Amino acid sequence: MQKTILVMFSGGLDSCYMLYYYLTQTDYAIHAHHISLRYPSEPRWSEEDRACRQIVEYCRQIRSFDYSESRFDIGFKRYAGRDSDTQLLMAAQVAPNLRGRGHLAIGWEKSDFELEVNRQRAKNKVTENLWNALCDSIDYPLGEHISRTILFPLIEMDIDKGKMIAALPNELVEMTWSCRRPRKDESGISQPCGKCKPCQTIRFAKMSQ
Repeated sequence: MQKTILVMFSGGLDSCYMLYYYLTQTDYAIHAHHISLRYPSEPRWSEEDRACRQIVEYCRQIRSFDYSESRFDIGFKRYAGRDSDTQLLMAAQVAPNLRGRGHLAIGWEKSDFELEVNRQRAKNKVTENLWNALCDSIDYPLGEHISRTILFPLIEMDIDKGKMIAALPNELVEMTWSCRRPRKDESGISQPCGKCKPCQTIRFAKMSQ
């Protein structure tokens, strides 16, 4: 059975590298899915949506792959959940529609585990248990061809953002969007805030090149 990688794609550096890696270094069928995450505390979805579409257009010059989008609105000012849990929820909706045997790939990398909450979640296998529960909830036999093992390629490759930037084409790096709190300049064009953790991490990675 054909192996299809479901890449959960945000338009940020990590997921961009993951998509580029699978397209250039493997011959698997690829399906990239972007969730337009919309909650008031971090109004970044328009920038992420635009980045995703630009990156997809660029990467389709490498080889063909499937792409889909969904939208997740959270009306509360404070969103206390984890984006990765929302990814799993939507992945369980997409995976039954994949051709062949589906394998879910998440773009976590080692710096994500600097947060104690993420270390505890990994220790307790929260993500893996949630994915198994979601797969169990899929009506039989639609979920039979979905792998229960989540792929974490960036962790397995032990690659950091500096190495990702060095490996990606420069124009592709510039298309990515990782800022969580974008601001508008005098012309109304979105600019990274430069203060959130993703902005600081990427700035440091670029300086180290």
